[in-house]
Amino acid sequence: ITVLQSDYELGNRTEVTKVVPDSFRFAGVVSFAGAVFSRHGLVKYKTHAPAPTLMFHGTADKLVTYNKIQFANLGFFGTNALGKRFAKFGYPHYIYRYEELGHEVAILPHNLNVDDICWFIENMVFQQKFYQIDMLHKDIDLINNRPSYSGIDPFTFYKE
Repeated sequence: ITVLQSDYELGNRTEVTKVVPDSFRFAGVVSFAGAVFSRHGLVKYKTHAPAPTLMFHGTADKLVTYNKIQFANLGFFGTNALGKRFAKFGYPHYIYRYEELGHEVAILPHNLNVDDICWFIENMVFQQKFYQIDMLHKDIDLINNRPSYSGIDPFTFYKE
């Protein structure tokens, strides 16, 4: 969540970015099952376009929404919602959707998608090539043999 939120805050020059020089921009963003929180309705980048962005997300993620959760102007916008906005406004992006997987996609690409990450950095960041890529990956073996994280769930981290 943090990297997408940081780029969103920079793209709108919100109060939290006042300590960062006006000229600062991310060269590229790689997000693993992330989202953006907005108090202003749909995600908009009013001051600067977002950096080229690579987003990995599981379509069945129940921890960080893959779609969006919105009530009036408050909203939490996941990869699916962001992808629609990036496409609509012509922002460079590469979306890698893992069908039927959940929040384990926050970890899986670190091992399974190193080549994709390197390609993104080389082409869309270093060479500044413009692409809008949207991939849906369904791997039955991966779905049926999800990696075990030793029973760790979000509540493990929030015990008193």
